Amino acid sequence: MAKRGTFEILDIYLDTINPRHDPITDQPKIIEALLKNEKVKQLAKDIAETGATSPLELIGVVKERGHLVAVEGNRRTCALQLLLDPDRCPTADKEYFKKLADKVGGMPTTIEGILFKNREEAKPWQERRHSGEMGGVGARPWKPDQRTRFFGGSQDSL
Repeated sequence: MAKRGTFEILDIYLDTINPRHDPITDQPKIIEALLKNEKVKQLAKDIAETGATSPLELIGVVKERGHLVAVEGNRRTCALQLLLDPDRCPTADKEYFKKLADKVGGMPTTIEGILFKNREEAKPWQERRHSGEMGGVGARPWKPDQRTRFFGGSQDSL
């Protein structure tokens, strides 16, 4: 059974078999791949500006070979790790993250998440998160009129 918990961000391993990249066994290489292809710098900037990740989204972790591994939330975990420890960055991006980290001051060192028994227990929830509407089961984007209502525009503006 999955259980909610608080996890030390710097103790979490990024997933070596994350669907966002080919299998990579080296943590620094995973960071490079996420920075290059998954807009982690933009996410880190947003986290630095707001001082947190979205409280509406938890990470998912499993314990493998004695380590916590992020099976859901690798981009967020990576961004937070680089804000907390810019030396984990590839040389080309180190200054960027050092400046962001200096700007924000005290980033949280822990993150709320769900500890799954194994990857199979996490998989249905990952599918709902990343596979679109799934006939109404997954997240549905707002239609233009729904966005207008949320952002306070007039119905006439459509």
